[in-house]
Amino acid sequence: MNQTFLEYFRCPERYVRLRVKDGLSENSGFFRFGQGVVGYGKYAHHRPADSPRGQLLDAWADVDCASGSVCLPFDLDEVVENLRLERYTEDRQYGSSGNGLIARVYYAFRPFLSVAFRRHLQRAYLGDWSKIAFPNWPVDHTVDSIVRGSMQLLLRTQQLDRIPFIWFWPDGASSGAIMTHDVETAAGRDFCASLMTLNESFGITASFQIVPEDRYEVSEKFLDSIRKRGFEVNVQDLNHDGRLYKDRSEFARRADQINDYGRQNCPRSQNDTDETTYRSDMRVSVFGVGYVGCVTAACLAREGHCVIGVDVDPFKVQSINEGRSPFFEPGLDELVCDMVTSGRLRATVDHADAVRNSDIALICVGTPTNSNGSIRLEYLRHVFTSIAKELRESADYYVVALRSTVLPPAFEDELIPLLEKHSGKSVGEHIGFVYNPEFLREGVALKDFHDAPWTIIGSTDSRAGDVVAALYRNLSAPFVRTDPKTAALVKYFSNAFHALKVTFGNEVGSFCRELGVDGTEMMEIVCQDMKLNISPRYLKPGFAFGGSCLPKDLRALVSEVGKRGLNLPVLESVLRSNEVHLENCIKMVAATAKRRVGLVGLSFKAGTDDLRESPGVELAERLIGKGFDLRIYEPSIAPGKLHGTNLSFIERSIPHVWKLLVGSLDELMQHAEVMVVTQVLTREDRRFFKAMKNAQVCIDLVRTLSAEEVGAEYRAMDVPMRDPELNVSML
Repeated sequence: MNQTFLEYFRCPERYVRLRVKDGLSENSGFFRFGQGVVGYGKYAHHRPADSPRGQLLDAWADVDCASGSVCLPFDLDEVVENLRLERYTEDRQYGSSGNGLIARVYYAFRPFLSVAFRRHLQRAYLGDWSKIAFPNWPVDHTVDSIVRGSMQLLLRTQQLDRIPFIWFWPDGASSGAIMTHDVETAAGRDFCASLMTLNESFGITASFQIVPEDRYEVSEKFLDSIRKRGFEVNVQDLNHDGRLYKDRSEFARRADQINDYGRQNCPRSQNDTDETTYRSDMRVSVFGVGYVGCVTAACLAREGHCVIGVDVDPFKVQSINEGRSPFFEPGLDELVCDMVTSGRLRATVDHADAVRNSDIALICVGTPTNSNGSIRLEYLRHVFTSIAKELRESADYYVVALRSTVLPPAFEDELIPLLEKHSGKSVGEHIGFVYNPEFLREGVALKDFHDAPWTIIGSTDSRAGDVVAALYRNLSAPFVRTDPKTAALVKYFSNAFHALKVTFGNEVGSFCRELGVDGTEMMEIVCQDMKLNISPRYLKPGFAFGGSCLPKDLRALVSEVGKRGLNLPVLESVLRSNEVHLENCIKMVAATAKRRVGLVGLSFKAGTDDLRESPGVELAERLIGKGFDLRIYEPSIAPGKLHGTNLSFIERSIPHVWKLLVGSLDELMQHAEVMVVTQVLTREDRRFFKAMKNAQVCIDLVRTLSAEEVGAEYRAMDVPMRDPELNVSML
């Protein structure tokens, strides 16, 4: 079903991860694909409509997105072919498209006519084609919408904000023209504004290639002035001194971009050979050829790179050089043998040899655990020291990518300082450091390497990140670029979440068994909810939970656990963890050393007046108890509007609550030295926070604001505090 997509975008096939759901209907019919777009074809698990009028199934709502792929409830190729061949007109009378002798002749010869000719013929024959009943006529517009909608879904599921390939020829054109402007002098730089105006007058969006060659300055403000007008701009590193790029890894990265596009998109003659393109393989050393290291080395060699495995264990080195994996993993023995035979993989015990013959080192050595649970770093210290000493005399930029699982203090406080001390060079300038975690599972490691959910690159500088990205250029997983500390914690908390899910599932099973319920069947139903249960909902740092359901239901479960003598520590600790989080919120307010507090939100979530067991009420009650001068803005409640248990709960918790309420955010800010936000704000409410004064503090417990939207000091539970004088994180 990907042929239509490939023809439309003319993109490399690896970017297209579209599948069709099983169970397509026997008969074709009409359905929607988002607002105002109607398709015609077979539909999964439902019978599509016989007419384009009335209520139609919305395929957009039935799309499944997971692991970077999109599963559609229809076959894209079939639907597009149906539209282009106008099959929806058979045995129907829509508009004038199926009437009379001319129409019958037209449909008889139609298969032999080109799409472009049919489009013009439709318009000439149908006359006022824009008023025909079928939406988005002519059908070519509908095809555009469906294919581009599929692209939007692919971008969304792969968490991309732009199309990941070069798309020069939209709207079905068979060729395209590309305009670039090379800016090689200061006069040319100064003329760019006028040149953009000239381009715009002709409707052209050109690319500006800035080539200063040390003859003129290029400021970030100048580059932004080009980007803001919608033009592409690149600064070229061409000094014409005999070295086109700074080092081999930079050359390989850029050469690969040229080669990849050429191979995928440019027709080659029979006389073209691989020697006509740049060599784009990279020289890689992998330190530690245990489980992770050996899989990584073999897979990178299969990607075309020249890989050297490094280990202190002679047995592992000998095994690889003899074409054998040093341990069992399905398919790895054969892959190692193939790569060694091809000459792209070898192993050594000589650290110096590996560093001298590589541009990047991937560190995959073991990190065993001490008796107190901390990580032992002696193996990593030894490797980092060895690499650093070898780099002392090298003039080339070198990248060290850490794949061993360690917490941020390990590389921040020990490993990076070791690199700088023993090499005499600065990380971020002469040496690039990247944390590049692996997510390989034993038994399916080769599959995981090539079908990962993401490739995470946490780099100290963009150049280092680019080098590592070039290693994985042919993999389908989306790149996630971030800093090293965030990348390391993604690995740790991914594993912690997996462990939590296993433990939660086991505790659910124990509880269900005690009550005579099939735990697996029950959890299969729970997991069918992709909106709340299996989704990003509730997985981001924020305020404590509350309301009329969660605390009450948890207490009921824990009570039943106690009655039956079960020991389910995860389930029993949830309420206590929520209590600790609330205490931390109170400490955060107290740490400001200010007494006048404005609380934004009292109900347990925005848009409701339900105050029962709201963490906002608990927070207000405790702040009053600690002597804070509190005022509250909660537009959902007012005297006379609350009744029953809701009214009795708030008056019992905060006896003088009505005296504390204010009528507007502006009034609250006039009172408060500290604004505490406990609910998601409306767009209108957000604008008030820009008017806060420098002396005030905004504590955002739900991350509904950004620091840029707040005129005062901004704090949140999951954001490191900053020293306002030094402007550095206080960790």
